[in-house]
Amino acid sequence: MKKHLLIGNGFDIQFGGRAFTSQFIIQRIKYRAQMGIYDSLFEKTISGQEIVAIVEGFVTEANSLMSGKYDQYIQDAETKNAVNDFKKRYTQKIEEPHEIMIEDWLLLVHVFFLKNQDLEKDHIGATIAFKRVLLDVIYNEGKIQKIITSLKKKTKKSLRKYLSGFDSIFTTNYDHNIEDLVSDIVPVFHLHGSFDVLTESENPEYAMGYFRTQNGATVYQEELKHCYCNALR
Repeated sequence: MKKHLLIGNGFDIQFGGRAFTSQFIIQRIKYRAQMGIYDSLFEKTISGQEIVAIVEGFVTEANSLMSGKYDQYIQDAETKNAVNDFKKRYTQKIEEPHEIMIEDWLLLVHVFFLKNQDLEKDHIGATIAFKRVLLDVIYNEGKIQKIITSLKKKTKKSLRKYLSGFDSIFTTNYDHNIEDLVSDIVPVFHLHGSFDVLTESENPEYAMGYFRTQNGATVYQEELKHCYCNALR
């Protein structure tokens, strides 16, 4: 019988340390936003301080969503299912932004625009911008890609031996640490995308990306290239 393994962000936290926990991710968002690093992602429509205020405001939004305050604005089945799942997972009042799972931020952004229809024209742009912010802070200036290389040889050897016992490995992470360790002996599949692969609109290997590249219409910035990967689609 074949054996398969699913790896999540617990792997990065265990071997990479606290820098990859939600609490430190929030700290990086606030710091980098105030430094103006995300101005271009939001096309300079909001300031770094406003981004920080939005992040802190997620606490109020999350508690309101849990209490059913926004149920009247949610009509489609997909969002209803997502909100019901949210309510099942959060059973106590949220006090700090880092208590909210990163993946749930995008749901909060989506519901915000459902209840503020007058801002609908900004819905897609804001969602994309927040996705790119999340990708940036998870990337952590490339440090997340170096978790395996920073481990002691003995630890890497033991981990490689364990992982080599599987026929395939699936990961919800976006980094290439698992590939660095065992891709020569075990196939690794990214379920939610990878930092190493540009999104279709920016990737010349796809039709859309090819024509956009030919026309000089791609928008990714080299220093923030990881923000334009195919993760968090």
